[in-house]
Formats: sequence, C-alpha cells, structure tokens
Amino acid sequence: MKNHFKILKADIKRELASLESLKLELAKVYPKSIELSIKIRTTAGILHDFYTGIEKIFQRIATEMDGEIPKGEDWHIDLLKRMAISLPQIRPEVIGEKLARELEEYLRFRHLFRNIYGFGLRWERIATLAKALPKILKKFEAALQKFFQFLDKLSKNMPK
Repeated sequence: MKNHFKILKADIKRELASLESLKLELAKVYPKSIELSIKIRTTAGILHDFYTGIEKIFQRIATEMDGEIPKGEDWHIDLLKRMAISLPQIRPEVIGEKLARELEEYLRFRHLFRNIYGFGLRWERIATLAKALPKILKKFEAALQKFFQFLDKLSKNMPK
C-alpha cells in the first residue's frame, strides 16, 4: 500500500512532463507568423491536448484517492469542480477555486474543439487561451507540488 501513493505521484509527474512538452510545442507556433488557418488548427490541437492531460491527472486522482470518477453527462465539469474541494478524511483540494475557474475555460474550449469543424474556430479565443497557458501550467504545477507533499506524508505514514 505504501507504494500506491508513490506510483500515483510518479504517474502525475509523467503527465506533467507531457504538459510541459505541450507548452514548448505551443511556443513554436504561437505567436509565430504562419498562415492563420494552420496556426488556428495547430494551436487549437495543443490547447485540446493540454486540458486532456490535466483531466487525465484528475481522473487518476479521482480513481486512486476518491474511489470513483463522477458519472453522468456532466462528469467532466463535475470532476474539475471536485478537484477544487477538500474531501475530509480522503484528501485536500488538488487545485483552488480560482485555478478551477481558469481551467474551466480550457475544458469549454476542448468541448468546442471536439464538436465543430476547425474552420469554425476563432483565433481571438484561441490566442487568449494560448497566451495564458504557460501561466496556468505554472499554477497547476504549484498546486500539484502541494498535493505531492500530501502524498509523501501519506506514504511516510503507511506501514511497510
């Protein structure tokens, strides 16, 4: 059981490395001067992947710590909201309310991206999200560092 929390932490760190790679990939296309339609599709795909990676981390925490992933049609937003609350006797909040609101914009965009044609995407919204991504990732990483401290404490207190 002691290794359980160490494995969870390692899996989250692997996803964080992927998110960092997305940030670097984004820097290659935004705000570079390339054809707008290509910039839109490329940047939108990176934004989609960014939130998907964050959600993978949330799903892993929900499965391993909370015991389940929310169910129902709105499970994606419910999962995000759950990560912003403390569950007494289970775990502290993973992210704060403010970061949850900021991440909700990426969740909404991902939903849009999945449900319209690429030519229907608008650069203004994409540019706003792309510009904020490095700052949001930094906040997310800081929140996870606090969560890692909680996991380390649990792991330390587990019997061998």
